[in-house]
Amino acid sequence: MRATSIIIISIITIAFLISCKREKIELDNLNNGEVIVLGHGGMGTFYKYPRNSKESIISVMGIGAEGSEIDVQMTKDSVLVAFHDEEMNLTTTCKNRICDQYWADIDDCVFHSVVRYVYVLNLDYLFSVITQPSQHYFSFDCKIPDVENKTEFMRRFARAIKKHATKYNLTDKLIIEGKVEFLEILKEQNVSAKLFVTQTADMDQAILWANTIGAYGVGFGSSITKEDVKRAHDNNLFVMVWEASTDAQNIEALKKNVDIIQTDKPIPLLKKLGRFNRDYPIP
Repeated sequence: MRATSIIIISIITIAFLISCKREKIELDNLNNGEVIVLGHGGMGTFYKYPRNSKESIISVMGIGAEGSEIDVQMTKDSVLVAFHDEEMNLTTTCKNRICDQYWADIDDCVFHSVVRYVYVLNLDYLFSVITQPSQHYFSFDCKIPDVENKTEFMRRFARAIKKHATKYNLTDKLIIEGKVEFLEILKEQNVSAKLFVTQTADMDQAILWANTIGAYGVGFGSSITKEDVKRAHDNNLFVMVWEASTDAQNIEALKKNVDIIQTDKPIPLLKKLGRFNRDYPIP
């Protein structure tokens, strides 16, 4: 009787595994039929550690993502900081804009989060603690504030990015999102990276700007259409999407044949793609 029960359970288990077999996903994109998965600021908005924290960024790569999007800002002394908001007071123990302060003024800033003592970090420290950062994709969403002599500020920003890219050998997989005016300065400063135009919701305009400056691709929210993606691909431009904050939006992005997805739900997306690392101990 016991042996019979074991056999029945085994048959049911095998049948279940077969029924749950991963559906083969075929993409018609410029990345050889594969999609690059980037965490949105790491593990995404719904993770217990805040976006742009060391713990969140390292974890998303640990579970199998190719890399992470990072919001990047610059201090008065040209230190690059991983932070999203214009003002620091809403999400941290500090105040004011990052661009108006020196790194020494904010290096002890702590995020307001369910996990205590999560510090705002600078990119130099972040890349120093990531194992083989050159093996991962990082998309810098560079925040250019309203400052005096904006052009010179962007040039300093570009030089700071170039310094980090060279120090950590990031150039092959570094993506930089931004407005055309900043992307042009990156080219002027000979920053080696994949440049993505992200300043418009109009695909035709994005394609025009991208072709004009020789960009690598274009970036859009998840509302982009499959036809939009094809037009970009026809112009040899990679397509990156963000606002993939649900499982359904992840799937819709895949159906549109995009090349890169910035997702707030990396775990189910990686599972669907068969690339989730179950052995990684998620903190």
